[in-house]
Parts: sequence; structure tokens; C-alpha cells
Amino acid sequence: MKNRFILALLIALNIAPFSVYADGLPKLSAELKILWSAPITADPPPDVKDGKSYTKQRGRGLLLSEGAVLSNGHLIFLGHLFDPTSYASVLIENDGKQGIEKNTKIQLEGTRPEPLSFLQKLIGAEKPSRDPTIGTLATDNKDTIWIGGLTNQYMGFASDPHCEAYLAKLDSSANVLWERSYKAARYPIIKHIAPSSNGNLAVVGIDQMSQSSWMASIDSNDGRLIWERYLGNGKDIGIVSTSKDGFIVASFDSTGERAAYQDNVSVRSVSTDGQIGTASVIRQAINKSRGSHFGKIKMSATEDGAYILSNWDESNTTPQQPAEIAKVSADGNLLWSKKLPDSFIEKENRNKTTFCSDPTIASLPNGDGLVACVLDRQIHLYRFNHLTGKEEQGRLPLPACPDGNSSDSLFLVVRKDGAIFLNGSRASNSIGAGCSWIGQLTINHI
Repeated sequence: MKNRFILALLIALNIAPFSVYADGLPKLSAELKILWSAPITADPPPDVKDGKSYTKQRGRGLLLSEGAVLSNGHLIFLGHLFDPTSYASVLIENDGKQGIEKNTKIQLEGTRPEPLSFLQKLIGAEKPSRDPTIGTLATDNKDTIWIGGLTNQYMGFASDPHCEAYLAKLDSSANVLWERSYKAARYPIIKHIAPSSNGNLAVVGIDQMSQSSWMASIDSNDGRLIWERYLGNGKDIGIVSTSKDGFIVASFDSTGERAAYQDNVSVRSVSTDGQIGTASVIRQAINKSRGSHFGKIKMSATEDGAYILSNWDESNTTPQQPAEIAKVSADGNLLWSKKLPDSFIEKENRNKTTFCSDPTIASLPNGDGLVACVLDRQIHLYRFNHLTGKEEQGRLPLPACPDGNSSDSLFLVVRKDGAIFLNGSRASNSIGAGCSWIGQLTINHI
């Protein structure tokens, strides 16, 4: 009691680091130092005539989505720069100190789409758009930068959407070395990229139309497809490289049976030559609603396996499910799992549930797992012991956007020297303008 009183006094006098509390007990001491921030502004409200809007309101700014680390310790972030007339993917470089060192627009040309067939022209299919949409980023030990997403989008018969999976190789200065596209399914999107120990890389993706998951091995020199595998039904997927010259893949697997439908979280080990191990269910029935698509899987590699974070942020899921972290071995065997106890709030007298939005996960240098998410305008932090799963948890104030609203999408980047960077973005919407920020997080045991 005496120690707790002294700590409270130090905080009140502003001579101690901010203490994160969980359930009234101090569990972590944490500080978040903002290194850079920028607003995402909105255009003036649209003109309204006779009750109808004739000018679409658009935002301007930089939205951050993912980050990685180069060999010199610099951080590199995937961002999207947009204004009323354009939308461009950019790479942001930060040296881990105040300010932005580089802001490079990626000069992407896209890949040449296959020409429309006579039948496609006859039914009025539109010409594919070569502009790539980028959603994921990875780096390897040679400082090669990999970005992936989709390209060559077009609407077919009866407005049926199509596209190709997209991958590009960049050097450390963001110069494009090559771009490739892969017709893996009707609407395939590369979700994650994992460089492998043999110098090549693996990608995983989802067909947004059929909800099937896909994995492929790609030659890192020329983008040639070495092999591809289809992994069944799934609404999200993740992948990491392992120390055993292979990969761990985690995904949602659906039963497909209407009477007893459920989405499970499954994990598989995959060798570099495409041998797939037996799927092991590590979380059952995270969702039982066939038409819902709001699940997320995040992964982070460790020296001996991987962390897998799963959540389903949809209010019609019954019963409501908290986010959950699992530790698996390099062979894909479950070592332990823990639910994040306060990762959603069911509001009284309102048919609404508030979820920890888009949680992020990272492995610390000692092997522990760190999870961060936003709930009720606070950053919720969870640290898990890598051997036992024992947790420490707490909260931090959420940095506000210039208009006073808070960002709600976080992602973590951890350097080999142990420096932790927590970063956030919130896109502009009808409520207000948004912002992006890069911050350094310091956490310690009390």
C-alpha cells in the first residue's frame, strides 16, 4: 500500500513515467514518445442543392498501414498519400528519431493485363485497370523491399469483379526492380509476404469472391511462380518464416456446413518445397455466422515458432468472442493460448458492441509477445511471457488527431536492439478529420 501511494504521488508530481493500470492495479510502466505526426484533412462539406449532394467530400493526407526495419536500423512504413484527384502508395523512412527522413512515392506501372476475349467484349466487360492497390510490406536480410496487393481490376458480366494478385520488388531506395501479377483466382489479393531462408519468398492471399485461401512460392530474382497451393475456405490468412527452413500459416477455416457452421482458427507448417503439414485447430468456433467477414489474423515470428492473434469484430457474432493470442512451435503445435479479457465492451441498453479495433502483435527480443489495440479511446497493452503465457496488461492515453478525435488503427515495429515503435492512423470520415503518427514505446516492469 505504501509503495502504491508513493508511486501515485510521483505521477501526480510528473516526475515518474506514466503507469498503465489494469483493473486498478499497476502492471506496466509505459511511455509513448511521438516522433512524427501529420493531419489527414477533409475538403469543405459538399454543395447541397434541392437536398442532393453534387460534390463528393474527399480527404487529403497520409495514411500509414504497415512497417518494417532495414539493416541500418531505419524504419520503413507503407503509406497511402491521397488528395481529391489521386491516390498513391508511398514509402516513409524514419531513423527512429524525430521527423521523416524520406517520403518516396513508389513509381508503379502495374502489369500488362491479358486482353479481353471476344465474349468479354461482347458482354461489355470493361478494360482492366493497371493501377495496383498495395496492402502489405516486407523486407529481407538484403534490404530488398517487397510490396503486394492486387492489380488489373475489371468488372465482368453482371458487374462481376475480377483482378490479379500483385507483387513488386524494390531496392532499399524504393526503386522498382520488377512487378508481377498472378491469376490465382477470380479476385485474389496478396495479404502477407514472408521471405524464406533459401532466398525466395512465399506469399499468401484470399480470393475475396470465393473466400478461398492461396499460398505460393515466388523466385525472388525474377518473380517466377515456383509452386502454388490452395488451402481451402478462409476469410483471412497470415504467414511467417521459421528457423526450420519453412513457414507457419494460420487461417480461418470454415466448415461449409450450414447446419453446423463455424469458423475455426487453424495452423499449418509448410516446407519451402510446398509440403503442407496437417492442419491443427487452435481455436474453435470463433464465429458461427456464415455471412460475416470481419475476422482478422495477425502473426509475428519468434526464434522457436510464432504468435498468432485472432479476433472477430462483428456485433452479430453470437456469443461475442474476445481477441485471443496463441503461441505455436515451428512445427505448428500449440504451446499455449490466452484470451484478451477486456478486448470488447457490450454497451448496456444499446444493441452495440465495441471491439478492440484491429489489434496488432509483435515479438520482443527476449521472445515475449506484445499486443496493442484501441478500445474506448485508450491504447490497451498486453505483454505475454513466451514460455508460460503469463500476461501483464494495462492502458495508455491515445494520441489525439488535431481535431481532438483519436486514431484507431495501430501497428507495431520492433528493432533488433529492442526499440519498440507503436504507430497509428485514422482515415478521415463523416465524423471528422484523421491523422497519422509514429511513436516510440518504452515499457518496463514495475
